[in-house]
Amino acid sequence: MLHCGKQEKGFEFQIKSLYSDVINIISNKIYRLIFIWLFWILLGGFFLFQAFIYNSSNQNPFNWYNNITYRMPIYILWALFTPLLILLARKFDFQKNVRLRNVLIHLAFSLIIGFTHKFSSIFSTFGIRAIDDNLGRPLLEALFAARFAIIGGTIDSLFTYWIIILSLLGWDYYNKYRTNELRASKLEAKLALAELDALKMQLHPHFLFNTLHSISTLMQRDVEAADRMLSRLSDLLRISLDNVGKNKITLREELDFLNKYLDIQAIRFKGRLNINMRINDTALDLKVPNLILQPLVENSIKHGVEHMNDESEILISAGIENGNLNITVKDSGPGIDGNYTEGVGLKNTKARLEQLYGVNFIFSISNADSKGVLVNLKIPAEE
Repeated sequence: MLHCGKQEKGFEFQIKSLYSDVINIISNKIYRLIFIWLFWILLGGFFLFQAFIYNSSNQNPFNWYNNITYRMPIYILWALFTPLLILLARKFDFQKNVRLRNVLIHLAFSLIIGFTHKFSSIFSTFGIRAIDDNLGRPLLEALFAARFAIIGGTIDSLFTYWIIILSLLGWDYYNKYRTNELRASKLEAKLALAELDALKMQLHPHFLFNTLHSISTLMQRDVEAADRMLSRLSDLLRISLDNVGKNKITLREELDFLNKYLDIQAIRFKGRLNINMRINDTALDLKVPNLILQPLVENSIKHGVEHMNDESEILISAGIENGNLNITVKDSGPGIDGNYTEGVGLKNTKARLEQLYGVNFIFSISNADSKGVLVNLKIPAEE
């Protein structure tokens, strides 16, 4: 099935784009800190609001002051600890050769940070209330009374520590995976481009040798015609050099090159070759692979014109159809039989189309309904 034309951006593309935007933002240290603080404050606000909804649904009084001074220090302290946890996650990851050692290191840090976090959050809560004279007892006495809550709450902080560390490690591994995937994609693209350039370079000498052979043949029969052919070849090579390094050019530029080539063939066949072009003007500015038409026309000449003693015709048409650029080359020759084999030009053309479009093209060669050979090419319509 042919899948051509401009594709709409799918959900997967939007997710990747969003991911790239987030990465670009949090790669900046200031934005990263803002992101961390917003995350923890919003998370604290969410659980605070959840507690309010729960108490309201049970018709219980809700003390905003007590809940804010109790809950928010927990999340603000995690915002302070998160940069440290990021450093710990990066320094002590779970690579295979140091996994056990780093797990033990994180276990030690989780105990230290977990206890520190819980003690600091309760100390902050009591400290705020002591400043506002809402504690009801001396600060040290309140802390001593809360010793079991601190020890028990340390377990919650341990759990949170490991969630953060594992999330950071997962994020880091995913980034590495994406980086490796991007690097592999770039290497694959470079390889494809190198293969494409190699195929194109292979086609230039093939075309040149065939043209020089035609000139050599003419030199024995018609020196003046051979001289005109050399002049046309000079123009052809100039255009070819202008397009070096371009894998795609406009159909207009490709037809300009093809016309120079056909001028040479017209001299060679002395009026036996008639060219009829039916090109839709809307297709002229669309992109096509550089040097894509010449091998198709050369194939028509080889299997059509060369086998005809009378006048022969090659019909070249191009137009837009269902979002695709549809190009056909048809000759009036005898057609192809069971012994037909593709030459260098056509094999090269197929390989280049695969490199440029993957499976999003159609390229076929068959006998026409009446007579002759019909070459059909469909590629995405690209401006």
